[in-house]
Amino acid sequence: MDRLGIKETWIAHGTLLGHYWGGHILPWDTGIDVQMSASNMARLVSSRYNHTVHPMRLLPRRTIFNQTVRARSRPSYLLDINPYWTTPKTSVNASITWDVANKIDARWIGMSNGKFIDITIVHEGRSGKVLLCKDGHVYLPSTIYPLHESTLDGIQVRIPANPEKVLSDEYGMPALTNKNRHWHHFDDDEQRWVLDSEWHEKMLQG
Repeated sequence: MDRLGIKETWIAHGTLLGHYWGGHILPWDTGIDVQMSASNMARLVSSRYNHTVHPMRLLPRRTIFNQTVRARSRPSYLLDINPYWTTPKTSVNASITWDVANKIDARWIGMSNGKFIDITIVHEGRSGKVLLCKDGHVYLPSTIYPLHESTLDGIQVRIPANPEKVLSDEYGMPALTNKNRHWHHFDDDEQRWVLDSEWHEKMLQG
């Protein structure tokens, strides 16, 4: 997004949760989620970036269920913007209509593998005191801004001002404390999720 002049975008949802747990993409997470402001999406649309193709930096080496995966060449991604990324102002407290069945506002789509980077838009409520998404998430501006620079698997990213608050509101506090999830346990020394060997053996045996 930086190459397109968009600085106000940040990792979100499961990708942000992976950042919280050691700064790595969760090994069971098959997608990447980011958010951006409505004003910046409007800039992309007005600049006619919809359906344009752009090269991406190589994703880092990842381990998914004990298998190492890494792109072999620099991938290109198509930016596909949902024409319904914004909707009319129909609510007293919100600037958008809840639309959980149509919550992905745009996507980067891998030209070589079809993989998605999902983009959801954060809109400003009419009062200016809250931020909202079509999927029903509501944020205080102070939990999102100012954005902070960080890294995810060695790649520079931006994160919300208060990621713990964002994540606990979305997933509940156990998501920030439970070290056994999805057949993995969190290794404090390595700061990584490790696949439980007993479950892995059962998976290999069918």
